[in-house]
Amino acid sequence: MTGRRLAKAGYRWGKRAAVAAIVSAALSYLALIVLRYEPMVMVTGSMQKTIPVGSLVVDRNVDPQELEVGDVISFQKPLGAKGIDTHRIVAIKNDKGKRLYQTKGDSNPVADPWVISFDPGMTAHRVAFSVPYAGNALIFARSPLGRLALIAYVCLILLLSVFKAIAATAKDKTQPPTGKPTQVVTRRGQATAASASSSSAPAIIVEATSSKAAFHAASYSGRQPSWAIDAIDAISVPPKRG
Repeated sequence: MTGRRLAKAGYRWGKRAAVAAIVSAALSYLALIVLRYEPMVMVTGSMQKTIPVGSLVVDRNVDPQELEVGDVISFQKPLGAKGIDTHRIVAIKNDKGKRLYQTKGDSNPVADPWVISFDPGMTAHRVAFSVPYAGNALIFARSPLGRLALIAYVCLILLLSVFKAIAATAKDKTQPPTGKPTQVVTRRGQATAASASSSSAPAIIVEATSSKAAFHAASYSGRQPSWAIDAIDAISVPPKRG
């Protein structure tokens, strides 16, 4: 019995923890969007030493003039396959009044074969912070399998809640009432009250006449009735004959 209770308790706590984790992750992601942060996932190993593959990288828009050597920025690749790189600024040069940023991946042996520049009015995407391996969960959530798993989990929770409510309703209907007296009226106009919980509970005796039915409360202890209620002529029986 103890093992069964432990299993039920573990299931309840596990369900609550899973729901709390999903809700917290969704609210956190929404808060980043509202605060104008830009979350993305590190999918290459060029920054493996400091930002492992699968990490969640959170960028914030800043003025390019605020960038300094050592900052990690995200930018569109100017050469090769299209995509976004997140590398560290290792040098800043000036060319005819225009700032040029030399970048390099922390795990790459050499600097990138390009320099980054920003046109007037453009903003830079500087990394505010990163969460190791948290991006894997985001990748899974965005995949078709992840969306299907999330929908299935929500449906399962709803079904379990419905079954639990049905079981509780059925249990309440099948459970007999306790502790309340039950009154039984006989054909001769006599009624008795018995308690389902105790045989020593007071009894109610109804004595009916041809005109009125007087209800008297008496106790097995032998005490005199303390009250009487005159009922309407709802019960009519022939008078007793001597």
